[in-house]
Amino acid sequence: MLSIALGFVGLLLLDLLSICLCLVQENVARSTALPRPVTVPTTDQQIFLNLPRETWCLDTCDGLCQDAWYVPATGASHHTVLLFHDFRADKAGMADYGMLFHRLNYNVVLIDNRATGQSEGKYTGYGYLERVDAQCWIDMTIAKLGTETEIVLFGTAMGAAIVAMTCGLPLPPNVRAAILDSSYTTAIDELRYQVNQAYHLPAFTVGLTSKLVKLQAGYSLDQASPLAALKSTRLPLLFIHGADDETTPVKMADELYTHYHGAKEFCVIPHAAHLQSYATDRKQYVTRIVGFLDHHAA
Repeated sequence: MLSIALGFVGLLLLDLLSICLCLVQENVARSTALPRPVTVPTTDQQIFLNLPRETWCLDTCDGLCQDAWYVPATGASHHTVLLFHDFRADKAGMADYGMLFHRLNYNVVLIDNRATGQSEGKYTGYGYLERVDAQCWIDMTIAKLGTETEIVLFGTAMGAAIVAMTCGLPLPPNVRAAILDSSYTTAIDELRYQVNQAYHLPAFTVGLTSKLVKLQAGYSLDQASPLAALKSTRLPLLFIHGADDETTPVKMADELYTHYHGAKEFCVIPHAAHLQSYATDRKQYVTRIVGFLDHHAA
């Protein structure tokens, strides 16, 4: 009986390990799946993607080549925004937001996060690895556009987490403010929520997955923490979140906002699902961003 019981426990452990390895592959390793189905671009996306642009390349401190587009403002401008996209997305998917800032006469830099789009890398860092990349993109932007450049950081979902964790690093005074659309509190919280919703697996599954991520990608999921990073900055922040976000609950944004002690604003868009705040209420979205920028980055 003991040998049967031990065998049963062994099988359960193997199953658990297999599940965790699958979670690493699905959530951290670079995707090998076919590209997402192409959706019909909005008018703003079409306009923005046809604007004149340059391709910028960045060599990261760990030897990766990263890719970005630079779209200059229509008129003379010392305002620049750096855009960071969501998990499994790419810079082209940020065209709607690029057009928003282009209309505000901002220079726009759209970045392919590591392990996505045209940027190299095997693993997504949930913001922990990308925060150092973002710091380098800030330095490159200043070097290219001049020391009078004033920078705003903007990100959606994981891109928002990248922005939050970047804010926790030493930054030049050129960085004036940041906007976080649908950020999670920590990668552990986000993955635990996803695993529970999709697979109904116990919470300790994510802890084991984090240890496997450490072995493969060199960081653990508990290091990817916007909540912790925001303790190290007082940069003005605008938090935006959809009230009906089914992927990253709005309570995460509320927790980030509540625990942040710098200048801050909070905008919850009623009835908006995950990353649908802009599409759901463009007028309020733009009004809140313009008001925030006028107050903190003019």
